[in-house]
Amino acid sequence: MRTLARIALILLAGQGLGRGAQAVYGVLLVRVLSPAGYGDFAYALAIAGTGVIVADLGFARLMVRDVARASDSATRAREMLKARAPGVLAVTVLCGIGAASGVTGVSPMLALASTVFLGAESFAYGYESAAVGSERPARFASVQLLSGVAVVLAGVAVVTAPSVSPAGAMACLAGTSLVKVSAHRVLWRGGRVRPLRALPVRTWTRDAAPFLALAVLAAVYYRAGIVVLHATVGPSRTAPFAAAMRIFDAAALVGGIGFSAVSPLISRIHRDRPDELWAVWKRLIGRAAVVVVPGAALAMAAAEPLAGAIFGAEYREPVGSLLAILLPGMAFAILQNLSAAVVFMSDDRRDVLRLTILNVSVLLTMIVVLTTTEGARGTAVAITVAEALSFLSFTALVRRRHRAPVSAPLAAETAR
Repeated sequence: MRTLARIALILLAGQGLGRGAQAVYGVLLVRVLSPAGYGDFAYALAIAGTGVIVADLGFARLMVRDVARASDSATRAREMLKARAPGVLAVTVLCGIGAASGVTGVSPMLALASTVFLGAESFAYGYESAAVGSERPARFASVQLLSGVAVVLAGVAVVTAPSVSPAGAMACLAGTSLVKVSAHRVLWRGGRVRPLRALPVRTWTRDAAPFLALAVLAAVYYRAGIVVLHATVGPSRTAPFAAAMRIFDAAALVGGIGFSAVSPLISRIHRDRPDELWAVWKRLIGRAAVVVVPGAALAMAAAEPLAGAIFGAEYREPVGSLLAILLPGMAFAILQNLSAAVVFMSDDRRDVLRLTILNVSVLLTMIVVLTTTEGARGTAVAITVAEALSFLSFTALVRRRHRAPVSAPLAAETAR
């Protein structure tokens, strides 16, 4: 476990600086923009975030699995990055055309800034997965540090500007993503890579398709609430829920770090010692639950003061009441990532695809019904219930696939 802890700590430091700075930037925008302005910004960010997933074509998680198993991980990473680049460019160009045509429901300038963010973040997403799969957390953390500095400078610009529009706020965020992807390109330059025509692009695209489907469903899962609220109650009434989801994003960040830390190890155990997966999973879940469950309970007890301290007195009650509902879902989301690592690193993803489709269908149904009757509170209830169902269903899948006799040894790598 010490090896995993070291990787997790490095990833936590990098993500804490990079994504954490983005979270602080989002909090600043809650305070600087009007409720309607922040509602529009959050809506555009949700759409752009979904575009990042589509542009990736499922390659990012396939890269974590395949790069971790490759004898020359650096070369495999560079080849897969090269293979996914045309797809990223194509999706970004199509989104740019849509933004210019004015079909997005927000101002053209906000839509165009969101498109730039989409493209830069899509390329950065691939580089980050390559670094995780090749177990180079220091490289990943160094870029996140640079990204964090850029986001801090963007935050200073937003706070000191006489006035800020949603489009200007998104343009600053897009600029930080451009800095990040430029740094990644410098770190990954060099190395001999086969021409694109010589790479198994079709094979990789076929293997990545289930990951793409799962990622798109997950994007819908986490962003549908903001999109539906924006469409049904307008940007002003969407703002408190969007602010509460910034805290949910922090929980998702912690879960993503857990996923990134354990995925290379889990991938190799799938390949070499699959009978040990059940014991490894139980140990990981047990240790995480000891921290996550009490933490969520304490945060629920202090939800309103926490919301007031982060977002200001205006949002203390509306955001605090939503946080109290969402916090159990955050705990389930963190633990779910450990189960997801076991399932996603497998070569068989048919069951998880069916489960994900079912979970997303349940969530969307609850969001539509409860948002119509209860507004943002109904959306928060739908997300927490769906997270609980998702965790329980994935746990049942891991148990059915990998439950082993009690005498099965723990993986040697988890004992270190």
